[in-house]
Amino acid sequence: MRQGTYISAYGTFGLQYRNPEDGYVTPSVDWSRGKGQWVSMEREGVRCYNGNASPEKMRMVLLERFGLAGWADELPWEHVHRMSPRDLISIRRSKERKHGLTPLEVRSDTVGYKIFADDFR
Repeated sequence: MRQGTYISAYGTFGLQYRNPEDGYVTPSVDWSRGKGQWVSMEREGVRCYNGNASPEKMRMVLLERFGLAGWADELPWEHVHRMSPRDLISIRRSKERKHGLTPLEVRSDTVGYKIFADDFR
């Protein structure tokens, strides 16, 4: 069993990225269980705030982290924003099988919640 499987019902699956102009603020794209969609967030130390990333920025962060940027034309924001981490990694697994790609492990960047996308519920 991989680390993180046991806690899958309790955390927020977040993917952090950096922009040089952000300074010490860490932007992220987080899966909102309550809304069933991805949301833009910003972290400043232990504090979290609503972010201001555009839908296109969030889409590209997700596609890049899940190794799906090469298929961006097949995955518009209208579909991606409601795909859970498990849904996105399922698409990646399908592409790996079809194209002989190396398996990609996508893990949440949320502090204390480093769950793999495959294990996320």
